[in-house]
Amino acid sequence: ALRPAYSSGWLMTVKQRHLQDTIHDYDAIFIGSSRVYRAFDPTQFEALMSQRGEAIKTYNFGVPGLRPHEMQLLLDDIVAAKPKRLKYVFIELMEWYPPILNDLRRSDRTVHWHTLENTFSAMKTVWLQPISRSEKYVQLLEHANRWLKRTTNYARGLQRIAQLIALPQQTTTLKRQHGFVSTDQERGPYFDNRRATFLEKYRDISLQQIDQIDAKNREAGSLESFPLATLLKQHNKLERAGLVPIYVLPNVRWGTPGLHLLKSHGHLERLLIFNLRSRYPELYVEEHYFDRGHLNGKGAQHFTRLMAQEFGKLIK
Repeated sequence: ALRPAYSSGWLMTVKQRHLQDTIHDYDAIFIGSSRVYRAFDPTQFEALMSQRGEAIKTYNFGVPGLRPHEMQLLLDDIVAAKPKRLKYVFIELMEWYPPILNDLRRSDRTVHWHTLENTFSAMKTVWLQPISRSEKYVQLLEHANRWLKRTTNYARGLQRIAQLIALPQQTTTLKRQHGFVSTDQERGPYFDNRRATFLEKYRDISLQQIDQIDAKNREAGSLESFPLATLLKQHNKLERAGLVPIYVLPNVRWGTPGLHLLKSHGHLERLLIFNLRSRYPELYVEEHYFDRGHLNGKGAQHFTRLMAQEFGKLIK
């Protein structure tokens, strides 16, 4: 009953608690993975929007490793809270990748999002994937295992006793910067090692992938393995709650022709696509990267500026 809900994911707990207390203070929030957490600066965004005559208060709900099904629980909580002034919900668009990610496999975070509806959705997505039946069965059993653990209350204890636990020191930074912390602000062996590993092992590979982005995006995409019905259900639920969902495809270093179809086929009218190297070259220069998947502080400034620019066009 008292097993921690996030044995290696305290940031999720901190941000959930902060939003519970302040959800009625924001006009917009941005939900996503570390690509959002490290790249979207609400303070800068608010200043840029103010210059355009728009007063908008925002919060960065980026959490490393956040995937669509876990994200769905957060969106459900937001709808249930009936926020008084919240209007825009930016949502990082990504593949609804069904397997349990290796870097989260030992974390109890993989348990807490396995509600019956989410588990069923994940299983349907597994079945759509172009993989062997044996691989599908392994993944289906993984999701069933985590649903069973959640059903028996395993890994939800911290949510029950969260008010008794002191918040990590970084909470002060998260509140001051509205949830954003750039990679430049991080210190310690972990981040030093990530940077060194990128330079020694992955720099050339990443640059080659970046060179091929636009060509990959022009390839024939497909939505056959994408759970479109689940995404549209999410979209419609937010709209029924009076919110405006805006999906954002950030500057990932690979082509995503399938995800581009969501806009070109008319499924998502409000979709901001940034993995277009020819259109947003400043997002792909080496000096703006910290490692394979994250921008540094200077890169985050560029991304936030472009977000304000594209969002301004959207709400004209």
